[in-house]
Amino acid sequence: MVRQPIPEEKDSYRTIKFVAPEEIELAVTNLIRNAFSISEEDGIKQVARIFGFYHTGANIHDRIEKMMKQMVLRGDIILKGDRLSLP
Repeated sequence: MVRQPIPEEKDSYRTIKFVAPEEIELAVTNLIRNAFSISEEDGIKQVARIFGFYHTGANIHDRIEKMMKQMVLRGDIILKGDRLSLP
């Protein structure tokens, strides 16, 4: 399950270090499933938005990108050119 912050509840927001790797991976998978294909950079931005991050700084960008690369290496997602898709 991907836990998204509730805009009206300030305490529902987390920093990227408190978002579990499994949540990030699930968000990536769901995003690609819904989009069929997405560029790596757009994917990083959209996953960040899912967790309530509207400014994708280096920490957020690097953490999501790292998770995506691990998913590619495991074969969970495919990176062809700059596009991500499901196998």
